[in-house]
Amino acid sequence: MATFRDLLSDARSRITETDPAGAEALLAGGHLLLDVREPDEFEQGAIPDSMHIPR
Repeated sequence: MATFRDLLSDARSRITETDPAGAEALLAGGHLLLDVREPDEFEQGAIPDSMHIPR
Protein backbone atom coordinates (compact mmCIF):
# COMPACT_ATOMS: atom_id res chain seq x y z
CA MET A 1 0.00 0.00 0.00
CA ALA A 2 1.33 3.43 -0.94
CA THR A 3 2.17 5.83 1.85
CA PHE A 4 1.11 9.47 1.91
CA ARG A 5 4.65 10.47 0.93
CA ASP A 6 4.53 8.08 -2.03
CA LEU A 7 1.24 9.56 -3.21
CA LEU A 8 2.50 13.10 -2.73
CA SER A 9 5.69 12.37 -4.64
CA ASP A 10 3.69 10.83 -7.48
CA ALA A 11 1.32 13.81 -7.63
CA ARG A 12 4.18 16.31 -7.65
CA SER A 13 5.90 14.45 -10.47
CA ARG A 14 2.78 14.95 -12.62
CA ILE A 15 2.48 18.71 -12.05
CA THR A 16 4.01 21.04 -14.59
CA GLU A 17 4.86 24.55 -13.48
CA THR A 18 5.40 27.36 -15.95
CA ASP A 19 6.15 31.07 -16.07
CA PRO A 20 3.79 33.73 -17.49
CA ALA A 21 5.26 33.51 -21.01
CA GLY A 22 4.95 29.74 -20.98
CA ALA A 23 1.37 29.97 -19.73
CA GLU A 24 0.50 32.39 -22.50
CA ALA A 25 1.92 29.99 -25.10
CA LEU A 26 0.01 27.06 -23.61
CA LEU A 27 -3.26 29.02 -23.60
CA ALA A 28 -2.69 30.05 -27.22
CA GLY A 29 -2.32 26.34 -28.00
CA GLY A 30 -5.72 25.53 -26.54
CA HIS A 31 -4.76 24.44 -23.01
CA LEU A 32 -7.05 25.24 -20.08
CA LEU A 33 -5.80 27.19 -17.07
CA LEU A 34 -7.19 26.04 -13.73
CA ASP A 35 -7.17 28.88 -11.20
CA VAL A 36 -7.13 27.42 -7.67
CA ARG A 37 -6.91 30.70 -5.79
CA GLU A 38 -9.44 31.65 -3.14
CA PRO A 39 -12.66 33.34 -4.38
CA ASP A 40 -11.66 36.79 -3.10
CA GLU A 41 -8.34 36.56 -4.95
CA PHE A 42 -10.07 35.45 -8.16
CA GLU A 43 -12.52 38.35 -7.93
CA GLN A 44 -9.59 40.79 -7.90
CA GLY A 45 -8.59 39.66 -11.36
CA ALA A 46 -8.31 36.57 -13.48
CA ILE A 47 -6.90 35.45 -16.79
CA PRO A 48 -9.64 35.41 -19.45
CA ASP A 49 -11.11 31.96 -20.11
CA SER A 50 -9.46 30.44 -17.03
CA MET A 51 -11.55 28.04 -14.96
CA HIS A 52 -11.90 28.89 -11.28
CA ILE A 53 -11.75 25.84 -9.01
CA PRO A 54 -11.10 27.10 -5.47
CA ARG A 55 -9.46 24.79 -2.98
